[in-house]
Amino acid sequence: MQADDNPQLYFNRCPGGEDWARFEKYAKLVREIHLAGLHHRHVRILQTIAEGRRSLNLFPNLHTLEYDMRHALVTPCLLFMHSTTVNRLKLDLPSEYPVDIQLGAEISSVMDSISRMSKLRKLEITGSEPVFSRDLDRKLVAFKTLTKLERIFLPRYAARGEVYEALANLPALREIGTYNLNQLSRTDIEFAPSLPPESFPALSALTISTNIQTTQRLLHKHTFFPQLEGLHIDLHEFDSASLAPLLSDIAQVCKSLQRLTIWKSSLPQNHSAPLPHVHLSTLTPILALANLTHLELRHPMSSPGINEAELKDLAAQTPRIRSLRLVTGDFYNPRPQSLLTLRALVILAVRCPHLRELELLLDAAADLHALPLEPPAFRALRTLSLNRSNVKDAQRVAFFLAQMLPRECVLEGNSALWMQVAIWIPQLVRMRLVTAERARVLAAFS
Repeated sequence: MQADDNPQLYFNRCPGGEDWARFEKYAKLVREIHLAGLHHRHVRILQTIAEGRRSLNLFPNLHTLEYDMRHALVTPCLLFMHSTTVNRLKLDLPSEYPVDIQLGAEISSVMDSISRMSKLRKLEITGSEPVFSRDLDRKLVAFKTLTKLERIFLPRYAARGEVYEALANLPALREIGTYNLNQLSRTDIEFAPSLPPESFPALSALTISTNIQTTQRLLHKHTFFPQLEGLHIDLHEFDSASLAPLLSDIAQVCKSLQRLTIWKSSLPQNHSAPLPHVHLSTLTPILALANLTHLELRHPMSSPGINEAELKDLAAQTPRIRSLRLVTGDFYNPRPQSLLTLRALVILAVRCPHLRELELLLDAAADLHALPLEPPAFRALRTLSLNRSNVKDAQRVAFFLAQMLPRECVLEGNSALWMQVAIWIPQLVRMRLVTAERARVLAAFS
């Protein structure tokens, strides 16, 4: 290949029969293709390949295709989408389109090609909201031909009612998920799918973005909810008073539920509006679910309503919990207030021995003098997220956490002090384990 002054890449000569034979020999070995950054300088090469190839299926054993179109050409992806063996496809769509303007023909061509990929089992499409218009919705409806599809992930507000209607009869579909957007996302899209009685025969995990009233109506109307093991509800707005009836309905209908997420991801434009109250006592109805192992409550604009007594009660009722993420507080405050201190970790370490993921908003600067000198240790914890929690004495907090965290646990925090704590903890944990082993050996010989 050479580059001229444009600079444009091109072949010195057009590939001949021997060239294609050599290419096809090695093309059979390709299983995954990850494309990113294809620009106009690659156009001539791709055109030559497209015009001279001896088969539409360039890579006969390809099973995974990922293409990042966010800062690159769109149409080159089509060259690789004719493989009849691809079962996993991920597309990061560009976001340069203004809101409510129809997508270009190149995006539509890509969507049309997806509907013909008959072996597809997992489909992921990401992109910011301006990309998704009613024009693209009509393209997504064509995915009803993907009878082998098991998992599909779409941007949050691309998963509209008509899209769910198109996917309802797919016999193998097990999961519908969405990727969340930023606070500028609009929240006025009506979610009211008209689904047939026997919709989603194999569905086990579902994400919906709507309001509380619509969610309650769907729960009692459709027969696939009792079979769900995972339910992610992205609500436009909620507080404790409005959330309690919904959780009662979920507990009555979704008896097999293992993973539940209640999330408010959009932010109000009025920063001075009163903050709603969100209390853990609101979660009481769903704590009776026998199989619940993952629980997430996330409200970026709420008052600090989670207190130690409520957390202790929740932990006592969910000893099997493996993932617990409780995030409330004022998003616009870099260090929002919290009623919980580091004592919350002591409670969870004792009462939730199977916990692997934990995210809380704490005040790690309060009541340090009241912490136990030898706190109980987490047995299985792998991730501890204290992102916007308040911290002042990084050294003292690091020493305390090092007594509780396993060696494999990763601490996440978004301030310089938390980053310093995260650096110290692995060394302190190692010292703790070495000291404990030395004590054990000395005790054996005494």
